[in-house]
Amino acid sequence: MRNVWLIWPALLLAGCVGTDYIADAPAQGVSRIDVQPTSVAVAVGQIVGLQAVFIDEAGQVVADIDFTWTSSNPAVAGISEAGVLSGLGEGQAYVFASTADVVSDSILVGVVADAENQVAATRAGAFVGRDDNHENRGTALLQPGMDGALVLSFSDDFYVTAGPGLEIFLATQDAVGPGSLGIGPLQSDRGAQAYPLSGSVRLTDYNWVLIHCVPFNITFGKARLQ
Repeated sequence: MRNVWLIWPALLLAGCVGTDYIADAPAQGVSRIDVQPTSVAVAVGQIVGLQAVFIDEAGQVVADIDFTWTSSNPAVAGISEAGVLSGLGEGQAYVFASTADVVSDSILVGVVADAENQVAATRAGAFVGRDDNHENRGTALLQPGMDGALVLSFSDDFYVTAGPGLEIFLATQDAVGPGSLGIGPLQSDRGAQAYPLSGSVRLTDYNWVLIHCVPFNITFGKARLQ
């Protein structure tokens, strides 16, 4: 009888083997290529720089990637190895970037016959930080989208020191003040991103892009549009 009582706990323990909860492995993402802007309108003879960024399975930006750019209609929209788009003929085309077996979504390119039918050229500026404690780098690009409304986009190497309540402003001077236009919260402190603007904003209305900490009223960085 003593042997039976010794065996019974052992059987109970054996029955628990393999029943511990094992969490499912986290789902893996998919590598992708993001291209900015997502649509372009140019006139014949105009050029626009496109930005591509490679995002790996973990959602991290991978630098130093060589992209292959392709246009569905090279007679309408030419695209260089560096991602510089040229309006060559009136019409529409789709452009995409690729590397290895990863291909971006196509962006729609509309080319009109002359600049009078186009909402002006692109404006761009390089970001600079306030000081060593407030870094800011990358490029701001302001240009019209397919619907004619402007799109503000940042290059894939954009970076700004993280801080509370960071928002984007367009301004006529290098500080937030009367007449400045609030675009909204910063999407991310790094990487390519785009902000569609109201159709009432014109390309020449503002000369500065500001990254501003609203709670402390401090501008972390700025880019002067040329």
